[in-house]
Amino acid sequence: MWVLEGVAVWLVALPLAAFVMRDSPAELGQRTDGHGVHLPPAVAPWGVSLRRALRQPFFVVLVAGVAVSGTLVTAVSFHQISLLSERGLSPTAAAANVLPQTLAGIAATLVVGALVDRVDPRWLMGSTMATLALGLVWGVVVTAGISAIGFGMAIGAAGAAIRAVETAAVPRFFDTVHTWVHTWVRCGASSPQLRSARPPSGRCSSRFPKEAAGTYRTVLLASALAPLAVLVAAALARPPSTPAREPVPQE
Repeated sequence: MWVLEGVAVWLVALPLAAFVMRDSPAELGQRTDGHGVHLPPAVAPWGVSLRRALRQPFFVVLVAGVAVSGTLVTAVSFHQISLLSERGLSPTAAAANVLPQTLAGIAATLVVGALVDRVDPRWLMGSTMATLALGLVWGVVVTAGISAIGFGMAIGAAGAAIRAVETAAVPRFFDTVHTWVHTWVRCGASSPQLRSARPPSGRCSSRFPKEAAGTYRTVLLASALAPLAVLVAAALARPPSTPAREPVPQE
């Protein structure tokens, strides 16, 4: 399955990125919101310095949200066969759980994308973190059938929704040039993969938390505390009322 997904990326995603994607609406003669096909001289790119961005609690919470989601959703994906097998699912049924995760992720992206300009991003972040916490706790009691589908949908929706919030909030409040948040997403998502590497001892280090606890139950419940903490922080962190724009020197 992973080999097929890798081949699909090479054959579909990379050609689209190379020949179809554009860096900004201005390249197509459009404004950022898609209105007005005739655009005056393009607005100069701008970017908030990392030091200034880190002074904004909302930015810190947003980074925490995408990092937590990337870490935990990736960890569940890497271990879902073992996790769901522990709950009584067959390996085939456990692997097939990727389908409701994917479909829920697509639906969540569309819904959040429609709401992101109409709803305070703090509440969207909070609902995303609540969904992730729900999915992790659900993993403690998940069973075959409808329960497994619901578990997959919660995990998939949470992972996709926070990315939709981030994609809209970062250029709106902080930046159209830098990619700091994406860096943290990659760091978070890669950590379960690094832990999956086989160490010299021959034991799979990614299983250490489960081996220490004897079950995924303790690991899942402890992990659910992270998105709940981000949820509380998101409720308290106001987005900047006016973005502090710092023009980027043209090369």
